Amino acid sequence: MVKNGTELVLESRENGSFALTPITEYHTIIPKEYILAPDEDLARAITMDEFLIGVKEDLQAMFKKGKK
Repeated sequence: MVKNGTELVLESRENGSFALTPITEYHTIIPKEYILAPDEDLARAITMDEFLIGVKEDLQAMFKKGKK
């Protein structure tokens, strides 16, 4: 029934209700529209050194704001 598009509801007094529905593309962890082509991913990538510099700057700024 579920394979043909019918939603199946399982009801339990102890555990609540659950719906069985067919898995679609939108049930995957990352929908296709959010997955970039390898070249686009590579172009957006930063090195670990760049990441650490940014984190260090953020931490320094955060602690400077706390000092008075």
